[in-house]
Amino acid sequence: MIKKAKKINISLLILSLIFTGLDAYTFQEIPFSWIGYAMSAILLLITGLDKFKKFLYSKFLITYWIAYAILITLIQYFNYSDDIPDLKYSSFDRYILLRLLVIIFFLFTLSNLYNISNHFSFEILAKIIIYSSLFISFMSLISYFSYVFEYSDFYRNRIGTNSNSVQKVLDACTILRNYGTFREPSFLAVWLSPTVPFYFFKFRESPKLQYLVLFPILSIVLSRSLTGIFGFILAMFVTFIFFAFKNSRNYYLLFPIILILIFSTFGNSLTYKFPALDAAQCPPNSADKCDCTIYDDEEDLAKNSVNLNQSIFNRAKIVVSGGVANFENISRINSYSSEKNLTLLGDGFGIANVKFTNDFNKNNKIIRNNEVQNIYPGLIVSMNNLYANIYFSTGIFGLILFFVSLIQICVSILKQSISRSPILFASFLNILIMYFFQGEELSLFFAYIIGMGLSQKENN
Repeated sequence: MIKKAKKINISLLILSLIFTGLDAYTFQEIPFSWIGYAMSAILLLITGLDKFKKFLYSKFLITYWIAYAILITLIQYFNYSDDIPDLKYSSFDRYILLRLLVIIFFLFTLSNLYNISNHFSFEILAKIIIYSSLFISFMSLISYFSYVFEYSDFYRNRIGTNSNSVQKVLDACTILRNYGTFREPSFLAVWLSPTVPFYFFKFRESPKLQYLVLFPILSIVLSRSLTGIFGFILAMFVTFIFFAFKNSRNYYLLFPIILILIFSTFGNSLTYKFPALDAAQCPPNSADKCDCTIYDDEEDLAKNSVNLNQSIFNRAKIVVSGGVANFENISRINSYSSEKNLTLLGDGFGIANVKFTNDFNKNNKIIRNNEVQNIYPGLIVSMNNLYANIYFSTGIFGLILFFVSLIQICVSILKQSISRSPILFASFLNILIMYFFQGEELSLFFAYIIGMGLSQKENN
Protein backbone atom coordinates (compact mmCIF):
# COMPACT_ATOMS: atom_id res chain seq x y z
CA MET A 1 0.00 0.00 0.00
CA ILE A 2 2.84 2.36 0.86
CA LYS A 3 4.65 1.53 -2.40
CA LYS A 4 1.46 2.19 -4.35
CA ALA A 5 1.02 5.58 -2.66
CA LYS A 6 4.62 6.49 -3.47
CA LYS A 7 4.13 5.58 -7.13
CA ILE A 8 1.02 7.76 -7.26
CA ASN A 9 2.96 10.65 -5.70
CA ILE A 10 5.80 10.26 -8.21
CA SER A 11 3.38 10.09 -11.14
CA LEU A 12 1.53 13.22 -10.03
CA LEU A 13 4.78 15.11 -9.49
CA ILE A 14 6.01 14.27 -12.99
CA LEU A 15 2.65 14.98 -14.63
CA SER A 16 2.19 18.30 -12.85
CA LEU A 17 5.60 19.49 -14.02
CA ILE A 18 5.08 18.28 -17.58
CA PHE A 19 1.62 19.82 -17.83
CA THR A 20 2.96 23.23 -16.76
CA GLY A 21 5.40 22.85 -19.66
CA LEU A 22 2.56 22.38 -22.18
CA ASP A 23 1.82 26.08 -22.19
CA ALA A 24 0.60 26.32 -25.80
CA TYR A 25 -2.21 23.77 -25.45
CA THR A 26 -5.67 23.60 -23.93
CA PHE A 27 -8.25 20.92 -23.19
CA GLN A 28 -11.85 22.09 -23.37
CA GLU A 29 -10.50 25.66 -23.25
CA ILE A 30 -8.63 24.89 -20.02
CA PRO A 31 -4.85 25.45 -20.45
CA PHE A 32 -2.78 22.34 -19.75
CA SER A 33 -0.57 24.46 -17.48
CA TRP A 34 -3.58 25.12 -15.23
CA ILE A 35 -4.29 21.40 -15.08
CA GLY A 36 -0.70 20.96 -13.90
CA TYR A 37 -1.27 23.54 -11.17
CA ALA A 38 -4.52 21.87 -10.12
CA MET A 39 -2.76 18.54 -9.63
CA SER A 40 -1.13 20.08 -6.55
CA ALA A 41 -4.56 20.01 -4.87
CA ILE A 42 -4.94 16.29 -5.65
CA LEU A 43 -1.47 15.58 -4.33
CA LEU A 44 -2.27 17.58 -1.19
CA LEU A 45 -5.27 15.36 -0.45
CA ILE A 46 -3.14 12.22 -0.98
CA THR A 47 -0.35 13.37 1.33
CA GLY A 48 -2.93 14.37 3.93
CA LEU A 49 -4.46 17.57 5.25
CA ASP A 50 -2.82 16.97 8.63
CA LYS A 51 0.60 17.31 6.97
CA PHE A 52 -0.55 20.46 5.23
CA LYS A 53 -1.54 21.85 8.61
CA LYS A 54 1.88 20.89 9.98
CA PHE A 55 3.54 22.79 7.15
CA LEU A 56 1.47 25.91 7.85
CA TYR A 57 2.62 25.84 11.49
CA SER A 58 6.30 25.42 10.58
CA LYS A 59 6.95 29.17 10.90
CA PHE A 60 8.31 29.61 7.40
CA LEU A 61 8.02 33.29 6.42
CA ILE A 62 6.92 32.42 2.88
CA THR A 63 3.63 31.05 4.31
CA TYR A 64 3.04 34.33 6.17
CA TRP A 65 3.66 36.27 2.98
CA ILE A 66 1.20 34.06 1.07
CA ALA A 67 -1.45 34.57 3.76
CA TYR A 68 -0.94 38.33 3.59
CA ALA A 69 -1.05 38.33 -0.24
CA ILE A 70 -4.36 36.44 -0.26
CA LEU A 71 -5.86 38.67 2.44
CA ILE A 72 -4.89 41.98 0.80
CA THR A 73 -6.16 40.73 -2.59
CA LEU A 74 -9.56 39.82 -1.13
CA ILE A 75 -9.84 43.14 0.70
CA GLN A 76 -8.94 45.17 -2.37
CA TYR A 77 -11.21 43.08 -4.59
CA PHE A 78 -14.31 43.72 -2.48
CA ASN A 79 -13.42 47.43 -2.27
CA TYR A 80 -12.54 47.91 -5.95
CA SER A 81 -14.41 50.83 -7.49
CA ASP A 82 -12.28 51.87 -10.50
CA ASP A 83 -13.05 51.14 -14.13
CA ILE A 84 -13.50 47.45 -14.85
CA PRO A 85 -11.74 46.55 -18.11
CA ASP A 86 -13.62 44.84 -20.92
CA LEU A 87 -11.55 41.65 -21.18
CA LYS A 88 -11.87 39.50 -24.29
CA TYR A 89 -11.18 36.11 -22.80
CA SER A 90 -12.23 36.47 -19.18
CA SER A 91 -14.37 38.47 -16.81
CA PHE A 92 -12.86 40.72 -14.15
CA ASP A 93 -14.05 38.40 -11.35
CA ARG A 94 -12.66 35.33 -13.06
CA TYR A 95 -9.33 37.04 -13.72
CA ILE A 96 -8.89 37.89 -10.02
CA LEU A 97 -9.95 34.37 -9.01
CA LEU A 98 -7.30 32.86 -11.28
CA ARG A 99 -4.61 35.06 -9.73
CA LEU A 100 -5.66 33.84 -6.28
CA LEU A 101 -5.62 30.24 -7.47
CA VAL A 102 -2.01 30.63 -8.65
CA ILE A 103 -0.99 31.67 -5.12
CA ILE A 104 -3.04 28.90 -3.49
CA PHE A 105 -1.64 26.20 -5.79
CA PHE A 106 1.84 27.58 -5.12
CA LEU A 107 1.19 27.12 -1.39
CA PHE A 108 -0.11 23.58 -1.96
CA THR A 109 3.02 22.69 -3.95
CA LEU A 110 5.29 24.08 -1.25
CA SER A 111 3.54 21.87 1.31
CA ASN A 112 3.62 18.83 -0.97
CA LEU A 113 7.36 19.06 -1.64
CA TYR A 114 8.08 19.85 2.01
CA ASN A 115 6.26 16.69 3.12
CA ILE A 116 7.17 14.39 0.22
CA SER A 117 10.86 15.10 0.71
CA ASN A 118 10.57 13.36 4.08
CA HIS A 119 9.71 10.13 2.25
CA PHE A 120 11.70 10.39 -0.99
CA SER A 121 15.42 10.81 -1.40
CA PHE A 122 16.81 13.90 -3.11
CA GLU A 123 17.97 11.59 -5.92
CA ILE A 124 14.39 10.53 -6.71
CA LEU A 125 13.14 14.13 -6.72
CA ALA A 126 16.05 15.16 -8.96
CA LYS A 127 15.16 12.37 -11.41
CA ILE A 128 11.54 13.54 -11.49
CA ILE A 129 12.75 16.99 -12.51
CA ILE A 130 15.16 15.58 -15.10
CA TYR A 131 12.58 13.28 -16.73
CA SER A 132 10.13 16.17 -16.98
CA SER A 133 12.89 18.37 -18.41
CA LEU A 134 13.84 15.77 -21.00
CA PHE A 135 10.24 15.34 -22.12
CA ILE A 136 9.79 19.07 -22.70
CA SER A 137 13.24 19.28 -24.38
CA PHE A 138 12.48 16.43 -26.79
CA MET A 139 9.06 17.91 -27.59
CA SER A 140 10.62 21.31 -28.25
CA LEU A 141 13.28 19.91 -30.59
CA ILE A 142 10.67 17.89 -32.50
CA SER A 143 8.63 21.09 -32.87
CA TYR A 144 11.66 23.18 -33.91
CA PHE A 145 12.88 20.81 -36.62
CA SER A 146 9.36 20.39 -38.02
CA TYR A 147 9.87 23.79 -39.69
CA VAL A 148 13.35 22.89 -40.93
CA PHE A 149 12.41 19.51 -42.41
CA GLU A 150 8.81 20.49 -43.24
CA TYR A 151 6.75 18.02 -41.25
CA SER A 152 3.76 19.00 -39.11
CA ASP A 153 4.32 20.78 -35.84
CA PHE A 154 2.18 19.93 -32.83
CA TYR A 155 -1.27 21.48 -33.05
CA ARG A 156 -1.35 24.64 -30.94
CA ASN A 157 -4.76 25.74 -29.72
CA ARG A 158 -4.14 28.33 -26.99
CA ILE A 159 -4.49 32.04 -27.70
CA GLY A 160 -1.13 33.82 -27.96
CA THR A 161 0.24 36.22 -25.38
CA ASN A 162 -0.51 39.42 -27.29
CA SER A 163 -2.80 38.47 -30.13
CA ASN A 164 -6.32 37.39 -31.00
CA SER A 165 -5.22 34.06 -32.42
CA VAL A 166 -2.88 31.16 -31.77
CA GLN A 167 0.74 32.26 -31.44
CA LYS A 168 2.40 32.40 -34.87
CA VAL A 169 5.74 30.60 -35.20
CA LEU A 170 6.13 30.82 -38.99
CA ASP A 171 6.67 34.45 -40.00
CA ALA A 172 8.22 35.59 -43.28
CA CYS A 173 11.82 36.88 -43.13
CA THR A 174 12.21 36.06 -39.44
CA ILE A 175 14.59 33.56 -37.91
CA LEU A 176 13.12 30.35 -36.52
CA ARG A 177 13.19 30.32 -32.72
CA ASN A 178 12.46 27.32 -30.56
CA TYR A 179 8.95 27.79 -29.18
CA GLY A 180 8.62 24.14 -28.24
CA THR A 181 5.44 23.54 -26.27
CA PHE A 182 5.16 27.19 -25.21
CA ARG A 183 3.57 30.34 -26.62
CA GLU A 184 6.86 32.24 -26.44
CA PRO A 185 10.50 31.09 -26.92
CA SER A 186 11.49 32.84 -23.69
CA PHE A 187 8.84 30.84 -21.78
CA LEU A 188 10.57 27.64 -22.91
CA ALA A 189 14.02 28.86 -21.84
CA VAL A 190 12.73 30.12 -18.49
CA TRP A 191 11.05 26.76 -17.82
CA LEU A 192 14.04 24.62 -18.84
CA SER A 193 17.08 26.48 -17.50
CA PRO A 194 16.40 25.94 -13.75
CA THR A 195 16.20 22.18 -14.37
CA VAL A 196 19.74 21.97 -15.81
CA PRO A 197 21.69 21.94 -12.48
CA PHE A 198 19.87 18.75 -11.41
CA TYR A 199 21.54 16.78 -14.22
CA PHE A 200 24.82 17.11 -12.32
CA PHE A 201 23.71 15.52 -9.07
CA LYS A 202 25.94 12.52 -8.29
CA PHE A 203 23.42 9.77 -9.03
CA ARG A 204 24.35 6.39 -7.59
CA GLU A 205 22.15 4.32 -9.91
CA SER A 206 22.11 6.44 -13.10
CA PRO A 207 25.45 8.27 -13.38
CA LYS A 208 25.06 8.76 -17.15
CA LEU A 209 22.03 11.03 -16.73
CA GLN A 210 24.33 14.04 -16.76
CA TYR A 211 25.17 13.49 -20.42
CA LEU A 212 21.53 14.04 -21.36
CA VAL A 213 21.93 17.70 -20.38
CA LEU A 214 22.84 18.27 -24.04
CA PHE A 215 19.13 18.25 -24.95
CA PRO A 216 17.83 21.01 -22.63
CA ILE A 217 20.94 23.12 -23.33
CA LEU A 218 20.39 22.85 -27.09
CA SER A 219 16.69 23.66 -26.66
CA ILE A 220 17.56 26.77 -24.64
CA VAL A 221 20.14 28.01 -27.16
CA LEU A 222 17.73 27.53 -30.08
CA SER A 223 15.13 29.61 -28.25
CA ARG A 224 17.57 32.55 -28.49
CA SER A 225 16.08 33.88 -25.25
CA LEU A 226 18.41 36.43 -23.64
CA THR A 227 16.61 36.07 -20.31
CA GLY A 228 16.90 32.29 -20.29
CA ILE A 229 20.49 32.11 -21.53
CA PHE A 230 22.12 34.94 -19.58
CA GLY A 231 20.06 34.34 -16.45
CA PHE A 232 21.32 30.76 -16.49
CA ILE A 233 24.97 31.68 -17.22
CA LEU A 234 25.02 34.28 -14.45
CA ALA A 235 23.41 31.94 -11.91
CA MET A 236 25.80 29.06 -12.63
CA PHE A 237 28.88 31.30 -12.56
CA VAL A 238 27.87 33.05 -9.32
CA THR A 239 27.15 29.68 -7.71
CA PHE A 240 30.55 28.36 -8.76
CA ILE A 241 32.36 31.42 -7.35
CA PHE A 242 30.33 31.39 -4.12
CA PHE A 243 31.02 27.74 -3.34
CA ALA A 244 34.66 28.11 -4.39
CA PHE A 245 35.03 30.51 -1.45
CA LYS A 246 33.58 27.74 0.72
CA ASN A 247 36.40 25.45 -0.47
CA SER A 248 34.03 23.48 -2.65
CA ARG A 249 35.22 23.52 -6.24
CA ASN A 250 32.19 22.32 -8.19
CA TYR A 251 33.63 22.54 -11.69
CA TYR A 252 30.59 20.79 -13.13
CA LEU A 253 28.75 24.11 -12.70
CA LEU A 254 30.88 25.56 -15.50
CA PHE A 255 30.24 22.67 -17.89
CA PRO A 256 26.75 23.80 -19.05
CA ILE A 257 28.09 27.33 -19.59
CA ILE A 258 30.77 25.86 -21.88
CA LEU A 259 28.06 23.89 -23.71
CA ILE A 260 26.03 27.06 -24.32
CA LEU A 261 29.12 28.78 -25.77
CA ILE A 262 29.86 25.77 -27.99
CA PHE A 263 26.29 25.43 -29.29
CA SER A 264 25.96 29.17 -29.93
CA THR A 265 29.31 29.29 -31.76
CA PHE A 266 29.11 26.12 -33.85
CA GLY A 267 25.34 25.59 -34.11
CA ASN A 268 24.69 27.76 -37.18
CA SER A 269 23.89 24.66 -39.24
CA LEU A 270 20.80 24.21 -37.04
CA THR A 271 19.39 27.67 -37.77
CA TYR A 272 16.66 28.36 -40.30
CA LYS A 273 15.20 31.58 -41.69
CA PHE A 274 11.69 31.69 -43.11
CA PRO A 275 11.62 32.81 -46.76
CA ALA A 276 10.03 36.04 -47.97
CA LEU A 277 6.44 36.27 -49.15
CA ASP A 278 5.61 36.52 -52.82
CA ALA A 279 5.65 40.06 -54.19
CA ALA A 280 1.92 39.78 -54.87
CA GLN A 281 1.32 39.63 -51.12
CA CYS A 282 2.94 43.01 -50.45
CA PRO A 283 0.79 44.96 -49.85
CA PRO A 284 -1.23 44.26 -47.74
CA ASN A 285 1.77 42.82 -45.83
CA SER A 286 4.61 45.17 -44.92
CA ALA A 287 7.67 45.46 -47.18
CA ASP A 288 9.98 43.74 -44.69
CA LYS A 289 7.99 40.51 -45.19
CA CYS A 290 8.76 40.51 -48.92
CA ASP A 291 12.34 41.72 -48.72
CA CYS A 292 14.43 40.00 -46.07
CA THR A 293 17.16 42.66 -46.26
CA ILE A 294 14.89 45.23 -44.56
CA TYR A 295 15.24 45.52 -40.77
CA ASP A 296 13.82 47.92 -38.21
CA ASP A 297 17.16 48.56 -36.47
CA GLU A 298 20.42 46.89 -35.42
CA GLU A 299 18.68 44.87 -32.74
CA ASP A 300 16.17 43.51 -35.26
CA LEU A 301 19.08 42.65 -37.59
CA ALA A 302 20.92 40.79 -34.82
CA LYS A 303 17.76 39.07 -33.61
CA ASN A 304 17.05 37.61 -37.05
CA SER A 305 20.62 36.69 -37.90
CA VAL A 306 21.31 33.12 -39.03
CA ASN A 307 24.44 33.36 -36.91
CA LEU A 308 23.51 32.09 -33.45
CA ASN A 309 26.41 33.84 -31.77
CA GLN A 310 25.44 37.19 -33.26
CA SER A 311 21.77 36.64 -32.50
CA ILE A 312 22.48 35.99 -28.82
CA PHE A 313 25.61 37.88 -27.79
CA ASN A 314 25.54 40.84 -30.21
CA ARG A 315 21.87 41.39 -29.47
CA ALA A 316 22.60 41.27 -25.74
CA LYS A 317 25.32 43.89 -26.22
CA ILE A 318 22.91 46.16 -28.14
CA VAL A 319 20.18 45.76 -25.53
CA VAL A 320 22.50 46.46 -22.58
CA SER A 321 24.18 49.44 -24.27
CA GLY A 322 20.76 50.98 -24.86
CA GLY A 323 20.10 51.17 -21.13
CA VAL A 324 16.75 50.78 -19.40
CA ALA A 325 14.85 52.00 -22.46
CA ASN A 326 15.70 48.75 -24.27
CA PHE A 327 14.10 46.69 -21.52
CA GLU A 328 10.47 47.26 -22.39
CA ASN A 329 9.09 45.85 -19.14
CA ILE A 330 11.42 47.97 -16.98
CA SER A 331 10.58 51.20 -18.83
CA ARG A 332 6.83 50.48 -18.51
CA ILE A 333 7.21 49.84 -14.78
CA ASN A 334 9.27 53.00 -14.26
CA SER A 335 6.71 55.06 -16.15
CA TYR A 336 3.86 53.65 -14.05
CA SER A 337 5.61 53.96 -10.68
CA SER A 338 6.60 57.58 -11.39
CA GLU A 339 2.90 58.48 -11.46
CA LYS A 340 2.09 56.68 -8.19
CA ASN A 341 2.84 57.41 -4.56
CA LEU A 342 4.69 54.87 -2.44
CA THR A 343 2.48 51.78 -2.16
CA LEU A 344 2.37 50.59 1.45
CA LEU A 345 -0.15 47.73 1.44
CA GLY A 346 -0.68 47.07 -2.27
CA ASP A 347 -3.64 46.83 -4.65
CA GLY A 348 -3.94 43.03 -4.55
CA PHE A 349 -2.92 40.44 -7.14
CA GLY A 350 -4.78 40.86 -10.41
CA ILE A 351 -6.16 44.24 -9.37
CA ALA A 352 -2.65 45.72 -9.58
CA ASN A 353 -2.37 44.27 -13.11
CA VAL A 354 -5.70 45.84 -14.09
CA LYS A 355 -4.60 49.27 -12.81
CA PHE A 356 -1.25 48.87 -14.58
CA THR A 357 -3.11 48.06 -17.81
CA ASN A 358 -5.49 51.02 -17.43
CA ASP A 359 -2.51 53.35 -17.01
CA PHE A 360 -0.72 51.83 -20.01
CA ASN A 361 -3.83 52.16 -22.19
CA LYS A 362 -4.31 55.78 -21.12
CA ASN A 363 -0.76 56.72 -22.17
CA ASN A 364 -0.38 54.50 -25.24
CA LYS A 365 -2.82 54.70 -28.14
CA ILE A 366 -2.66 53.75 -31.81
CA ILE A 367 -4.83 54.56 -34.82
CA ARG A 368 -6.51 51.42 -36.15
CA ASN A 369 -9.24 51.53 -38.82
CA ASN A 370 -9.27 55.34 -38.54
CA GLU A 371 -10.05 55.08 -34.83
CA VAL A 372 -7.91 55.77 -31.76
CA GLN A 373 -7.65 52.44 -29.92
CA ASN A 374 -5.67 50.68 -27.23
CA ILE A 375 -2.57 48.82 -28.42
CA TYR A 376 -3.77 45.58 -26.82
CA PRO A 377 -7.58 45.89 -26.71
CA GLY A 378 -9.24 43.52 -24.25
CA LEU A 379 -5.91 42.18 -22.94
CA ILE A 380 -4.03 42.62 -19.68
CA VAL A 381 -0.62 44.26 -20.18
CA SER A 382 2.04 42.20 -18.44
CA MET A 383 4.61 43.72 -16.08
CA ASN A 384 6.98 40.82 -16.85
CA ASN A 385 8.65 41.35 -13.49
CA LEU A 386 7.68 39.36 -10.40
CA TYR A 387 9.15 41.89 -7.96
CA ALA A 388 7.24 44.81 -9.49
CA ASN A 389 4.07 42.72 -9.43
CA ILE A 390 4.62 41.89 -5.75
CA TYR A 391 5.30 45.53 -4.93
CA PHE A 392 2.19 46.88 -6.66
CA SER A 393 0.08 43.96 -5.40
CA THR A 394 1.23 43.71 -1.76
CA GLY A 395 2.98 47.05 -1.24
CA ILE A 396 6.35 47.81 0.26
CA PHE A 397 5.39 45.76 3.33
CA GLY A 398 4.69 42.67 1.23
CA LEU A 399 7.82 43.13 -0.87
CA ILE A 400 10.05 43.36 2.23
CA LEU A 401 8.39 40.29 3.77
CA PHE A 402 8.89 38.40 0.49
CA PHE A 403 12.60 39.27 0.34
CA VAL A 404 13.11 38.29 3.98
CA SER A 405 11.43 34.95 3.27
CA LEU A 406 13.81 34.45 0.34
CA ILE A 407 16.75 34.99 2.70
CA GLN A 408 15.35 32.34 5.05
CA ILE A 409 14.98 29.91 2.14
CA CYS A 410 18.49 30.68 0.89
CA VAL A 411 19.98 30.02 4.34
CA SER A 412 18.11 26.72 4.48
CA ILE A 413 19.45 25.69 1.08
CA LEU A 414 23.03 26.56 2.03
CA LYS A 415 22.78 24.26 5.06
CA GLN A 416 22.25 21.23 2.82
CA SER A 417 24.94 18.68 2.11
CA ILE A 418 27.59 19.67 -0.41
CA SER A 419 26.10 17.31 -3.01
CA ARG A 420 22.71 19.06 -2.91
CA SER A 421 23.32 22.64 -1.88
CA PRO A 422 25.03 23.95 -5.08
CA ILE A 423 22.32 22.38 -7.27
CA LEU A 424 19.43 23.87 -5.32
CA PHE A 425 21.20 27.22 -4.96
CA ALA A 426 21.98 27.50 -8.70
CA SER A 427 18.41 26.68 -9.67
CA PHE A 428 16.98 29.01 -7.00
CA LEU A 429 19.25 31.89 -8.07
CA ASN A 430 18.52 31.29 -11.75
CA ILE A 431 14.79 31.68 -11.17
CA LEU A 432 15.26 34.84 -9.07
CA ILE A 433 17.37 36.46 -11.81
CA MET A 434 14.93 35.62 -14.60
CA TYR A 435 12.00 37.02 -12.63
CA PHE A 436 13.42 40.50 -13.28
CA PHE A 437 12.72 40.23 -17.02
CA GLN A 438 10.29 37.38 -17.63
CA GLY A 439 7.27 36.24 -15.68
CA GLU A 440 5.23 37.98 -13.04
CA GLU A 441 3.57 35.02 -11.32
CA LEU A 442 4.95 32.38 -8.97
CA SER A 443 5.78 29.25 -10.93
CA LEU A 444 5.17 25.65 -9.90
CA PHE A 445 8.86 24.81 -10.32
CA PHE A 446 9.83 27.69 -8.04
CA ALA A 447 7.64 26.05 -5.38
CA TYR A 448 9.44 22.75 -6.04
CA ILE A 449 12.82 24.31 -5.32
CA ILE A 450 11.64 26.13 -2.20
CA GLY A 451 9.83 23.07 -0.85
CA MET A 452 12.87 20.85 -1.40
CA GLY A 453 15.18 23.41 0.20
CA LEU A 454 13.07 23.89 3.31
CA SER A 455 12.20 20.26 3.93
CA GLN A 456 15.74 18.95 3.38
CA LYS A 457 16.84 21.14 6.26
CA GLU A 458 14.57 19.20 8.65
CA ASN A 459 15.76 15.86 7.28
CA ASN A 460 19.33 16.72 8.17
